[in-house]
Amino acid sequence: MSGQTVVNSSRDRVHSGWSRVRLFHLDGEHWRVRGTGRVAITTSDEDPLEQRLVVEGDGGDTLVNRAVPARGRVKQQCGLLISWQEEGQETVLSFASPVDCERTWYQLTGQTRKVYRDADASSSTSRVDTHDIDAECRDAPTPTRGGDGWESATSCDPLRRMESREATGGAPPQADPLALDQGMCCTHKLRWCPTSVKCALKWQERLLDDCGHFLPESQFVLIGPSQPDYIHTLVAGKPSAPPLVILPGYGAAAGYFFKAIPYLARNWRVYIVDWLGTGLSGRPRFPVRPKDAIDERARVKAEGFFIDSLEKWRKVMGIAKMVLVGHSLGGYLVGRYALKYPAAVVHAILASPPGLKDRPEGFSDEEYLEATNEHHSKLTGIVIKICSKLWNKGLTPGALTRAMGPLGKLVVYSYTQKRFHDQPDGGVPLEKEELHHFKRYIYHVTAQPKCGDAALRFILAPYAWPRNALGPHLRHRKVPMTVLFGDKDWLDSTGLDEMIADLRREAGQHCALDMDLVTMHNAGHFLFMDQPGEFDRFLGTVAKMHGIPWSGGEEGAEFFAAPRPVKNEVHLNPAKPADLVETME
Repeated sequence: MSGQTVVNSSRDRVHSGWSRVRLFHLDGEHWRVRGTGRVAITTSDEDPLEQRLVVEGDGGDTLVNRAVPARGRVKQQCGLLISWQEEGQETVLSFASPVDCERTWYQLTGQTRKVYRDADASSSTSRVDTHDIDAECRDAPTPTRGGDGWESATSCDPLRRMESREATGGAPPQADPLALDQGMCCTHKLRWCPTSVKCALKWQERLLDDCGHFLPESQFVLIGPSQPDYIHTLVAGKPSAPPLVILPGYGAAAGYFFKAIPYLARNWRVYIVDWLGTGLSGRPRFPVRPKDAIDERARVKAEGFFIDSLEKWRKVMGIAKMVLVGHSLGGYLVGRYALKYPAAVVHAILASPPGLKDRPEGFSDEEYLEATNEHHSKLTGIVIKICSKLWNKGLTPGALTRAMGPLGKLVVYSYTQKRFHDQPDGGVPLEKEELHHFKRYIYHVTAQPKCGDAALRFILAPYAWPRNALGPHLRHRKVPMTVLFGDKDWLDSTGLDEMIADLRREAGQHCALDMDLVTMHNAGHFLFMDQPGEFDRFLGTVAKMHGIPWSGGEEGAEFFAAPRPVKNEVHLNPAKPADLVETME
């Protein structure tokens, strides 16, 4: 392996699609700085499926121009450590994250497989002392930054990160997610509930495979002393970019954002976080027991389990301030987090959140079913009513899936097929391959051991009404907030326009955009899946509000919908585009 050259990407990325890189040369067993250059992964006009790895030195000389087989597509992401080695007629490509060179190495020889630093020495890629690489990275001269970098923009001080493990070349402490599989049947297929963490990781990896240049990295960040105290996080984008932290809704997980990641990672350092006790995060003991009474004390404990663990995660990751996005129940919890920890939030976005308003007095279940979905069949209505009766007994989708054993997989597959392909709320239905990966991912995430799903009945009543409405508490907010809905969302948003108008008036004239309600065209409850590009442009508008450089396209307000009728004839009044444009100017 002597004579091998390594490309270590810096934080800069030029607009032509190239990434600024540091070049290293392997001299015997030591890495030596060779200089700087640039790297890109290109496709051929004649064959769009063919990818080529191109590396050039600063002098313009081409160091590498190699075709990559379609089966072994190279994923370019700012921050890659790329190496190549010719063995006869075979070209071996390897790459890893230079932010923490002790993490996973990948090898591409027709197909992708993981080779860890402590892997068997018989692997076709020789082991290298990655500490030497890390030292060279720190000692090498940093290429001159352009004027468009986020760190060079003085207007972005509200989002400037403090010295973190990630920013200084270290890594947050990691947990072993496969520990949850220990002590169980050796093969998941023989279990009553045929799943495992390993299976969930496998289908997440396949689901995210199409993120291309912005393939995210999975991290399992330890936030406590015990093994289950870890939070699964998908990380993508430049380490120097402003942090965007996204939290999924109830029953969902980080992989749900697979369509949005390639858009968001162009301008943000994206962190998609599975709430503790959900998704692929650890399962510590939940603070509320199943037999505890459903009261205010239990609600505070249940919400604190999620909110306080998110704050621990933020501190471990070393993020001083962040733009925070929460979807569905995650939006409700993000609102609670912003109230409790306002110093850490620049802007809070509540996407399709339940729980903003109390249930109207005298509002029957039949009226709710009619208001939220006028196309319910009688059978569906009966099933929903039965489930609502069992809600307070602790019945959850996860509990039902686990109880059904092998049959649960078929039920989840059927739901996913109907929900995201046959009858989507808005946008484009999932393609066949996407659907194949997604429904398997959903099952293996949903069937994981119980923990966070037990919180549902303590936070929300049947039909997603809150135990303690969030809306009235937003009078005490200390950070700007935006409530975002799709125009085809099933959640009832009756009266939110009046509530938010009142909150805006209370804010006074000093902060015109302190609280907004925005509706997105042709999008349902999962608006980031239905319209990922519009979701990205919406976040671009938020970025402009805070002086954050954003280059994802024109930040026009064409994706903000006109007031839409809610099922019971109540109209929403979203933020006016003119107001947004005036504020940005």
